[in-house]
Amino acid sequence: MISTFTVVFDANVFFSIRLTSLLLELVMSGLFRARWSADIHREWMTAVSENRGIAIEQLAGRRQRGICIAEFDFRYSIGSSSA
Repeated sequence: MISTFTVVFDANVFFSIRLTSLLLELVMSGLFRARWSADIHREWMTAVSENRGIAIEQLAGRRQRGICIAEFDFRYSIGSSSA
């Protein structure tokens, strides 16, 4: 059964790859739907870059791989027609 329960992921969800993976698995299982915006992605990438010294370009690659994993989430992301 697919849930009608929708969750908006905040930037802190994307800060940890383990948490991101876990929550996306739950989304893909149908437990709930997830939404996020391009601004949320910018926020977590900036925070990780500043706190861990990782270039934004490297983090953008992680974001692109996420689009492949959970493409349906990006199609319905809030605040932007393309994330």
